[in-house]
Amino acid sequence: MAHIVLYQFPRGPGRLPSASPFCMKLEAYLRMAGLEHEVKTILNPAKGPAGKAPFIELDGERLPDSRLIILRLERDLGGRVDGWLTDAERAEAVAWQRLMEEHLYWIIVYSRWLDPDGYPAWSREMGRTVGVPRALSAALMAMFKRRVARDLRGHGFKGLGRQAVYGLATADLAALAAKLGDGPYLFGDRPTSFDAMLAAHIGSIVEMPWDYGLKTAAMAQANLVDHYRRMMTACFPDFTG
Repeated sequence: MAHIVLYQFPRGPGRLPSASPFCMKLEAYLRMAGLEHEVKTILNPAKGPAGKAPFIELDGERLPDSRLIILRLERDLGGRVDGWLTDAERAEAVAWQRLMEEHLYWIIVYSRWLDPDGYPAWSREMGRTVGVPRALSAALMAMFKRRVARDLRGHGFKGLGRQAVYGLATADLAALAAKLGDGPYLFGDRPTSFDAMLAAHIGSIVEMPWDYGLKTAAMAQANLVDHYRRMMTACFPDFTG
């Protein structure tokens, strides 16, 4: 297989491979597929092909977007991870992907940047993770917060209030828990990239080192937490040992 370099945000907080669900999902997929890869940490994704992280370099070609990267690698690998899914399961999986990456993800962002209890804790964690002087970290966080507030306004979350936002997330989590049920994985006894996606989102909630409404809602869904831990053991034993 071609040489792969994964560009993503720094490790952490805690044992998280990355605080970004998209970065964690893609790294989990590479490990599930058994693809040798090199990880390079970036702080500013502007140099990437789409201005976001993660992205990969595949034999010198830079490819953006975790979704498109996985589709490309699955095509090149003959469906090594997801190839056994039926057409109906693939269609359903796309709907779950949209719930996680286009809705739940933005509530995770809200919990870190606009929740008045979450932002100070998140700001401290980012200062430790990035390792820049406190004054510079505070200036950078304030700049990013303004950008995030603009994005969240565009997604309709900024003016709803914390209780309403976390209520929407609680419904997302309940739906995901109902889909998973008693099974080890979303579509049976074998994990797919959609399990990597689910684990990345749950991990991005429950591993934050402060208490908040979204974390409480996620921890209440024991099967989702167990699934996250199962995927961490399978994909990231070096982070859980």
